[in-house]
Amino acid sequence: MNKTFFDVHCHLFNLIDVPLWETISGAMRMHTLIGLAAILAGKSILKDQRYFVRFFERSSETNLLWLAKQIQEAVRDDLELKEFLDSPTAIVITPLIMDFDTHIESLPCMPGDEGVESQYQRLDHAIKECQGALTSGLTPVRVFPFMGLALDKLNNNDSQGNLQKFQKWWRKNGMSPEERALPWDRMPQKAIGIKLYPALGFEPYPSSLHKGKYLEFYHWCVENSIPLTAHCQPGAYDPNKPTGDDKNSSPAYWQKVLETDGLQTLRINFAHFGGGDNIPKLLNESGELNTHNETSTIINLLQKYPHTYADLSAINFRDSDINQSFSTLLTKDLHKVHGSQHSLCEKLIWGSDVPMVIESPQYHQVPNGSGPEMGYIHCLKNFKSSIDTVKSIDHGQPDCLSQRKQGEVMQAIVSSNPERFLHG
Repeated sequence: MNKTFFDVHCHLFNLIDVPLWETISGAMRMHTLIGLAAILAGKSILKDQRYFVRFFERSSETNLLWLAKQIQEAVRDDLELKEFLDSPTAIVITPLIMDFDTHIESLPCMPGDEGVESQYQRLDHAIKECQGALTSGLTPVRVFPFMGLALDKLNNNDSQGNLQKFQKWWRKNGMSPEERALPWDRMPQKAIGIKLYPALGFEPYPSSLHKGKYLEFYHWCVENSIPLTAHCQPGAYDPNKPTGDDKNSSPAYWQKVLETDGLQTLRINFAHFGGGDNIPKLLNESGELNTHNETSTIINLLQKYPHTYADLSAINFRDSDINQSFSTLLTKDLHKVHGSQHSLCEKLIWGSDVPMVIESPQYHQVPNGSGPEMGYIHCLKNFKSSIDTVKSIDHGQPDCLSQRKQGEVMQAIVSSNPERFLHG
């Protein structure tokens, strides 16, 4: 049976797309960019951030082919992962585009400064340039971007008509529900979803002054079955060293959105699952979910609403506390009788957050005397080590799930769950 491996959360933007001036001048507080801006600001930057910075210097074509090869080597060439993942026959990645437009100053534009539409065009061109190389191998790779949208463009009741402009853009460049339902190798090369990054400065469920256009946007997404991915963790770049909380990224806003009439079927991925640091704090001594935990809020939304998902990008499964706590969480989920609610194992989806993680521990092999190694394969193997300890739910079975059943859990997260999220 054909099986597709998905990475639903990665990035391919580079220095051409990053608004360094706005970051350096303080107009924008996106932690991911501060390390890059430090170079031009004259501040020191650590030597071990070299590969992260070099990624942004390279062309999108170079980075795309590099990432595709990294994934292929992990899921096709590594015998342990290949068997555990049931030999994937295709790979789909959905790079997320960031919308920085609301922070661009009112100055004459140089070529390439036109904003998020130009960023999409550059990425679309890179995908088409690499299409032959990506699809000719034993494990073909398809690439479908998520278009970025800064919702604060809709503030003040959207007097500039930005929602209509975006909808017009989508009709030309975004997939229709019919196109999204096609097999992956027959889909047109278009945007497949929309990326929201509240940390850029907007609340997903704003005050009554701006709420109307925001809700109109969400209803339009429901009507067209458009999947959304929303940043849903405090801080950015290195999940082990968050540089500050971002209240706009709280899942509490999405709870209000989903409680709104007509929005219960909104298709949304809560990116980063609330952040890896929250996972060891999820369960109390009685084994119940702790309240006042952003990941707990996300879990409640996943179990209640049919088209909600959460990706596991930028979570360091090499960390023993995170690894063990996540395994315990899935064990409890498998034991629970969900009734009309949804199982957590049906709602989690895989994402890497490359390149943000390439200098973080989860992207590296523990040094064994020959020097440290870095690569996508280590992210997957660290994650697999957590799945390996999920306990059995079958009466009479040994303490741990059989390898076959463990594989089914992981295959759901990297294959069948993201397929449901993206296909609509």
